[in-house]
Amino acid sequence: MARKYQITEELYNYAVEHSLKEPYITVELRDETFATERAARMVSSPEQMQFISMLLKMLKPKKSIEIGVFTGYSTLWMAMALPDDAKIIACEYNGRYEPFARKYWQKAGVEHKIDLRIAKAHD
Repeated sequence: MARKYQITEELYNYAVEHSLKEPYITVELRDETFATERAARMVSSPEQMQFISMLLKMLKPKKSIEIGVFTGYSTLWMAMALPDDAKIIACEYNGRYEPFARKYWQKAGVEHKIDLRIAKAHD
């Protein structure tokens, strides 16, 4: 039987306040996404991305894949965590967000790690 653990909002806020270290460039991308995109709720949370980033730094994979890029927030976090010679194949169905995402990838100096493919992921 699965258990569901809940924490209070006060405890959650304390944990985030004392453990989250979000890079400025990802804050900037996230803030612009929330200011301009109606579907901004699709952006991963910074605490989730910090955890994934930590795993990537430990594992040091050379290849990864992301299905669903939206404005590039999680792709940016991952690219910054991966070794310089690693590649992310990033699959996004909607090409409308490509300029948005590329702006931040370039700004962070990680665009060379990202192979963005505008197509359905199964293709």
